[in-house]
Amino acid sequence: SPNRPERDRTDEDVVDMEHPIVVELARKHGVHPASICLKWAAGNGIIPIPLSTKVKNLRSNFESVHSDPLTEEELTMLEAVDSNNRLIKGQVFLWEGATSWRDLWDEDGTITGGQS
Repeated sequence: SPNRPERDRTDEDVVDMEHPIVVELARKHGVHPASICLKWAAGNGIIPIPLSTKVKNLRSNFESVHSDPLTEEELTMLEAVDSNNRLIKGQVFLWEGATSWRDLWDEDGTITGGQS
C-alpha cells in the first residue's frame, strides 16, 4: 500500500500497482490495477488481504479474483514484474542487535543478531 506509515517505507520500495505492465493489463481488462494484483496473488496461492471496509469495494475485490481470469500470457508478463517486494518489512519488530529488516526474513538462511 503506498499509503502505509513512513516507518514501514524504504527508498528501494516500488509500488507494484504502478508498474507499466500492471497498468497495461488493468486497462485491457477495464479494472483498477489493484484488481490485477489481486488476480495474480490469488492465482499464485497467496491470500490477499485488501484494506477495503466498504461492502461495494469488498464485493468488487471478490469479483475481480473470481471473474475474467488472466491468460497464461498475461501471467507470464506479470512474472517479469515480481520483485519479491515486501511492503511491510517489519522494521518495528527488530530486536537489539539486528541491523536491518532483512534479519527478520532469514533471506540467506542465516539468522543474525539477538542470538544467545
